[in-house]
Amino acid sequence: MDSKDYSKEELLLENEELRIRLSELEASQAQYRVAKECLEQSEQKYRHLFEDLTEAAFLADAESGSIIETNRQAEVLLGRKREEILKMRLSELHRGEKLDEHWQRFCAIQKGEPVEYDCEAIKKDGLRIPVRVSLAAVDISGRNLILALFHDATEQKKYEDEIMTSKEFAESLISSMKDGITVYAPSGRLINVNTAFCEITGFSRDELIGLMPPFPFWPEEEIDNLSESFLGILSEHFEEAELVFKRKNGERFPVLRFPSCIRDRKGTAINFLATVKDISHRQKIECELLKSQKLESLGVLAGGIAHDFNNLLTAILSNISLAKQTCLSELPHGEGLITRLFEAEKALLRAKDLSKQLLTFAKGGAPVKKPLAIGDLLREASSFAMHGSNVAGEFNIPPDLFTIEADEGQITQVIHNIIINAEQSMPEGGVISVSAENVVCSGPTINLKKCRYVKISIADHGSGIPKEYQSKIFDPYFTTKERGSGLGLATAYSIVKKHGGYISFHTGAGNGTTFYIYLPASGKRIVSKKAEADISCKGRVLVMDDDELIRKTAGEILTKIGCTVADAADGAKAIELYMKAKENGEPFDLVIMDLTIPGGLGGKETIRRLLELDPMVKAVVSSGYSNDPVLSDYGHYGFKGVIVKPYEISELRKTLSRLLHNASERAA
Repeated sequence: MDSKDYSKEELLLENEELRIRLSELEASQAQYRVAKECLEQSEQKYRHLFEDLTEAAFLADAESGSIIETNRQAEVLLGRKREEILKMRLSELHRGEKLDEHWQRFCAIQKGEPVEYDCEAIKKDGLRIPVRVSLAAVDISGRNLILALFHDATEQKKYEDEIMTSKEFAESLISSMKDGITVYAPSGRLINVNTAFCEITGFSRDELIGLMPPFPFWPEEEIDNLSESFLGILSEHFEEAELVFKRKNGERFPVLRFPSCIRDRKGTAINFLATVKDISHRQKIECELLKSQKLESLGVLAGGIAHDFNNLLTAILSNISLAKQTCLSELPHGEGLITRLFEAEKALLRAKDLSKQLLTFAKGGAPVKKPLAIGDLLREASSFAMHGSNVAGEFNIPPDLFTIEADEGQITQVIHNIIINAEQSMPEGGVISVSAENVVCSGPTINLKKCRYVKISIADHGSGIPKEYQSKIFDPYFTTKERGSGLGLATAYSIVKKHGGYISFHTGAGNGTTFYIYLPASGKRIVSKKAEADISCKGRVLVMDDDELIRKTAGEILTKIGCTVADAADGAKAIELYMKAKENGEPFDLVIMDLTIPGGLGGKETIRRLLELDPMVKAVVSSGYSNDPVLSDYGHYGFKGVIVKPYEISELRKTLSRLLHNASERAA
């Protein structure tokens, strides 16, 4: 028998070995199951951690870049399902033109160098999203992998863009502002200035940027004040202040400086800013306004004086006129006395002109127009303005000039202002030529409508008006003279304009200047002095004036020309007398009212009440304030005529003759 015969002992031993091996195998299987369970638990834990990441996460093979795992956030970020993402490589998540650059980063990861960079991830619909990418090499179960985290940087990019836009906007805003802007670092270093600040001070940006105080635009004598102001900015104590700065050429000028603070989102001061406004012009205007207010106050005083003066002149002039008539009618040999009275009347008329100038100075007002012979006025006004100067007048004024309708006092002021301007252009003396002529505009020309005009020319032989000043000579407060107010030509322009006329000039270097004034002609007839003297008036007249002397002399004049007269010191008394006369069947044909009654009812209120009681009332307004708008537009207030104090008998007679025509017929 060839097979080996095993002994019983040997068989038992072999069986025991098999049993032991089987037990070992079973133990190994148990260990495997435990290890497998642990691995599965570890993978599950890893899965939860990976899935719960707040950023898009990808696991990719380090060699090929193929994505082997991803999380839910990656699906949300890319707009793709997990199955789609697992078919992609990391490099496909980026913009195509940067694949090589990103792949180099992937290779760097394998060397253990962590990488972070910004790029754009591509969604399924092609939309690109700004992301911050973090890459790290990981070893899982002996396999080299890359862990990629994609952080959505859309909000951060938006914030950065907003900051950049805000910065660019701020830079643009600062650059375009007309006021000067200076920007300082917390240390006090000047880090920015705008173009306006450079223009104001004369320094360039290169000369200022980077400087520490004291700055070159701070005058030496103002260092302490400016340093204190600057320290106030740095301590965030912001107050507007008027300071003095210095231009590069050394000129000092006033500025209004307002500081403020630039803060970040956390409220931390990062820069300080100061707005600087050059207020040189404003201070000049304030100075002129102060001067104007002083002139206005002086004008009010002049107006008050002129008003009282006019009342006195009215009484004196009226009495002289009465005396002249008495001499002519009652004294057969009173020629010498008549001559004296004529001289006194002439002096009073000059005083009347002075009073008108005071009133015109007091306030311009609308013109009180009446028909005028401009030739006589032009010669008298020019001669008066040249009186006492070192210039002579040369006149060419024809006798057949058109009649104009104008305010005598205001046109006189225009002539005076231009003559004075001509005198000042010839400090060594010379000749001023004054001429006038009739012109007819056949069509619109030189800013005139189709009309007849009287053209006045006033020429000097001075140095002429420099070209750079020619566009400004009619501007208020513009003057090249140290003591000039800059109001003369501006006033002349305004007056001519109010009269519907036009003023211009022609000038040449060293050839003098000629001013041209065009005034509209009037079709109204000027009543001669003789015709005025022949006018006779009849009717019942009520005189209202607060000045007793005027009431008395006006009553005598009116009685002399054939009227029956009563008087009242104020409006209340005038209304009472008017209504009583009407009730008694003897109504007044005319009421002459003083416009201003101190402490009583004046003409404007009195006529309003009388019109309510009797719409047919006829009233004439009279005042020494010839600039009052009631006088220039008396019809609007209910008056039928106007007479300006001081008035002559001829003026009063002419006004009354027109209004008392019907009363004279009834009396006849």
